[in-house]
Amino acid sequence: MVSTISSAALADNSYAEFKRRVGNKVTPQAYSGLLPVGDNVVVILSEGPVTITSNITLGSQGLLVVIAKGDISINPTVNNIQGLFLTDGTFKTGDSATPLVIDGSVAALTGVTLQRTTTGATPAELFVYHSEYLSRLPAGVLRRNQFKKELAP
Repeated sequence: MVSTISSAALADNSYAEFKRRVGNKVTPQAYSGLLPVGDNVVVILSEGPVTITSNITLGSQGLLVVIAKGDISINPTVNNIQGLFLTDGTFKTGDSATPLVIDGSVAALTGVTLQRTTTGATPAELFVYHSEYLSRLPAGVLRRNQFKKELAP
């Protein structure tokens, strides 16, 4: 059973909430294949699952945000992805002996499944947090409805 507080937190961070925030501020585009983000800010809203099949490298000013209603899965051959990843489902790292480095953040409302295995001192999955990614988020994704009220001096 999910508590009331947890239900509210889930609702505020779900795919539906992010889609509502973005609203009609963007033009939907179909996408399949390699994603050259570079120094661009790219936000992907997916109604279904997302599978990442190749390494993702950002430029010094770039940002990739993937928000999925379905699971986000990493192909076992992928060893490095950069960006922010949010799913209403499960984030799966892919069953592999190849280590995976995630430069960014992952949030999965039903869980994170760590599937990599390695031997020795090398971590199977390594998450590296980058606070500067948050400063690059487009306002429509980051902010909820805000009310301004002037205060008397």
